[in-house]
Amino acid sequence: MTADARIVVTAGPTIGTQDIHAVIPHAQVVPPISFGDALRYGLRRGDTLLIVDGLFFQSASVRHKELLTLMDDGVRVVGSSSMGALRAAELHPFGMEGYGWVFEGYRDGIIDADDEVGMVHGDPDDGYPVFVDALVNIRQTVTQAVKSGVLPSATGDQLIETARRTPFTQRTWNRLLESAGVP
Repeated sequence: MTADARIVVTAGPTIGTQDIHAVIPHAQVVPPISFGDALRYGLRRGDTLLIVDGLFFQSASVRHKELLTLMDDGVRVVGSSSMGALRAAELHPFGMEGYGWVFEGYRDGIIDADDEVGMVHGDPDDGYPVFVDALVNIRQTVTQAVKSGVLPSATGDQLIETARRTPFTQRTWNRLLESAGVP
């Protein structure tokens, strides 16, 4: 990467601009990526596209071919956390880089459904408020609760299975606990 190389980060409900700038001060933060966006950023050889958040429910998602085109053009494409982790797991054999436990879960087949990272959230003007809980976050919370002894293993399994059966647009802790009959 050269001194004048750009880093474009697609983010919204998962992480805010301030947190991104704390790690990458010169990053250009743009809204969650969707179909056609990857080729609109004006990225060139040596630039980096870091995909964290992306849209798929409210609009068409970023296509694999868009990202492959960028990589063929010499752009470093990296994914993490949400849509980025999903696309990175799908495209890592072709050179896309992935980071984090969500990426690793997809790559290793532990996580296999797109809706694991699905969230319903508000608009950017409102700060992307999140209205449902992503299944990857529920899994992580349940895993930690079982490891720490707060939750019995069987109850943890029941909560995860209930969450998997619940459409992502309705996946909240309150609804999950009520559906599973867990106080």
